[in-house]
Amino acid sequence: MNIEVIDLEKAGKNYRKILILFFVFSIGMGGLIVGAFFLPMHENYTTMIAIVLLLILLAGMGAFRPRLMYYKEDLMFERLKGKQSPKISTSISPLSESFFVSLVNQEFKVNHKDERFTILTKYIKDKKQYHTKRPMLMVYVAIHDPKLDYQNSLIIQYINAIEDQLYKNKQRIMNYTVFVSKEGSQMTGEDKEDCNNVSFSRIGKRSIVTINLFYETKNQSCYFLYSNDYWPTSYYKFAVEFIKDLL
Repeated sequence: MNIEVIDLEKAGKNYRKILILFFVFSIGMGGLIVGAFFLPMHENYTTMIAIVLLLILLAGMGAFRPRLMYYKEDLMFERLKGKQSPKISTSISPLSESFFVSLVNQEFKVNHKDERFTILTKYIKDKKQYHTKRPMLMVYVAIHDPKLDYQNSLIIQYINAIEDQLYKNKQRIMNYTVFVSKEGSQMTGEDKEDCNNVSFSRIGKRSIVTINLFYETKNQSCYFLYSNDYWPTSYYKFAVEFIKDLL
């Protein structure tokens, strides 16, 4: 049994465990609330007890929610790794000028460019398309300096400044799709681990997808975490299909 299968089974077990605890707590508290009305007490007291129990139920459900989301996303992540598709062979580097031109042709605009990194963004709202009917900010970051990591604080500051400017222009953002790319002669184990640090979170009605790419110049291939058979969310599928079309 390989490590991926073990991790998947562990993630599934953890999610089932927290899900069972959630249902036991909810059903148990629901039973206590109903039972409160049958206590041999004045109606005012039974109502008060039921309200207190209801508040405890709501507070408990609120406390369970982030844990449920965490274990669910962990399970989806392990499933994605278990069904991972191979690198994409392409002569087009995601850090090349020709790739930037392709993005500009897709209505991206260059927000920042220097010897360290390049940032291009696209603000989109298309009511005809499911994934973009609510305002989405697509961000593409090409890291030229190999010393910078995928979560570099300076890059994040630039992206935050772009967001702030959009809000000043009264352009709200509901969903985010972020791509961060690097390149090198050959991908190391550390590079692969960094690339696999993706996100596909749902916060309320908001979707946040982050995909990291690494282009190997030696064999002209691009690695990122995706599957042709499984997508943790439809927004992740949207992001994967978008970047695959450009490579």
